[in-house]
Amino acid sequence: MPEDARKIEIFKPFGEAYELMKKILFRPFDLGKWCVIGFAAFLASLAGGFHFNFNTGRGDFKTSIHTMRNDVSNSAIGDWLLPIIIVAVVLGLLLGVLFLWLGSRGRFIFTDCIVRNRAAIGESWKEFRAEGNRFFVLNLLFGLVLLLCLAPFFLTLFWPALWRGEDPQFGVGQIVAMVFGGLLVLFVTCLWGLLRTFMVPLMYRQRCQAATALREAIGLVRGRPGVCVLYFLFYLVIAVATGIGMFLLMCATCCITAIPYVSSVVFLPVSVTLTALGLLFVRQFGPDADVWLSPRALPPVPPRLPSEGLPPPADEGTPPPDVPPVQS
Repeated sequence: MPEDARKIEIFKPFGEAYELMKKILFRPFDLGKWCVIGFAAFLASLAGGFHFNFNTGRGDFKTSIHTMRNDVSNSAIGDWLLPIIIVAVVLGLLLGVLFLWLGSRGRFIFTDCIVRNRAAIGESWKEFRAEGNRFFVLNLLFGLVLLLCLAPFFLTLFWPALWRGEDPQFGVGQIVAMVFGGLLVLFVTCLWGLLRTFMVPLMYRQRCQAATALREAIGLVRGRPGVCVLYFLFYLVIAVATGIGMFLLMCATCCITAIPYVSSVVFLPVSVTLTALGLLFVRQFGPDADVWLSPRALPPVPPRLPSEGLPPPADEGTPPPDVPPVQS
């Protein structure tokens, strides 16, 4: 069937993802399997970014900065302030790169756990080493480009306030630039998130380069932009709704469920459902994007001669029985 005539569902994959989640985690329930897949989900979440919140306390920004500078100047580390800041920033960037690398490898491990309905870390870590590293490089390049684009603006706006204790100047031009820059960053980030939704299944299925998967993902999104945007909005609605529920549960448990890895284990049904939703949506775009058609990690089988009278190997294009077929 031609690609433009293929019917792409948006809501149906969610029901299929929910049923697949129940099969993986609850039929039967296995605590050991749950914890191992939870660790894979934890690794995959490391590439999701960081969120920092801070409050300067009472008083305006200028007063707070002056107070901090006076405290530092009167202390023994006043001369070491700038080197300490530089070292802290470098260490933070290195830690972020490490987490991004682990998260990029973890995306394929978590995907493999869902596709094969198994709890395996070491085997998948080795099997998808090349794909995870390639995905990491592309993620890192995107982050560096985004950082280089934003750094001059934020340094120009906030560096005088941080270094000399002056209030940031927020004129009309600065406000317009901030709004425009924020919307541009939001659009680029959402577009990159949509492309990554396609890239991981493509790389998992084809074992191809990250650049090749990116080109194919762009082609698929350009071919069906409307349905892709609607899917992404639908995904955001589900993610926000589940995020609110997770936040309320964290508050109810005194933030115990917010501890790293513990949160991945507790909220594993959400992670499995949302990840499976993306995989089941992308598989509708053709066999090259269907992760359930990927060859299993088994030793190569030598070809059999017709004289041996053995049945031919199973067709690779037959989806496993636990995954509903795609409606064409």
